[in-house]
Amino acid sequence: MVWKDQRSDEVIEAVRVCAYSRPDSLDWTGWVEVKRTDGSHVLIRTIERPLPRNGGKARFVVCPLCQKPRRALYGWRVNRTRTNSVFRASWECRECTGLRYASEGGALRLRPLIVVIKGRLFAIRENSPRPESCWPYVFVNPLDVKLIL
Repeated sequence: MVWKDQRSDEVIEAVRVCAYSRPDSLDWTGWVEVKRTDGSHVLIRTIERPLPRNGGKARFVVCPLCQKPRRALYGWRVNRTRTNSVFRASWECRECTGLRYASEGGALRLRPLIVVIKGRLFAIRENSPRPESCWPYVFVNPLDVKLIL
């Protein structure tokens, strides 16, 4: 998977995800390895859970910190010392990394704009635009990555 900055077209992150196995006697079924371009890697457990209707199943990833099944894990953690910044971290769930949706807690609100009209003060609050999604490019064959770079 490759994530690119939509403004500069620069690669932000690239990872390889593959099934994990070892020739020892332990059962590694359902484990995947997530490897970054810097060589760091993490093993993530996956589990299959039944869906509430019609007998379907879904595969979930298990957060390494809280051990809860999740639909997604994130490779960034909130930087609590600076506003609106993150740093690279191990793959964890949204709760464990401290990430929030833009719509939580008034995050889409701009600071009030104070204007003077006919000698009177008015505070105007407007919603800021939602941030753009940053979806990864996903490739089955690693050689296809060259097509977007």
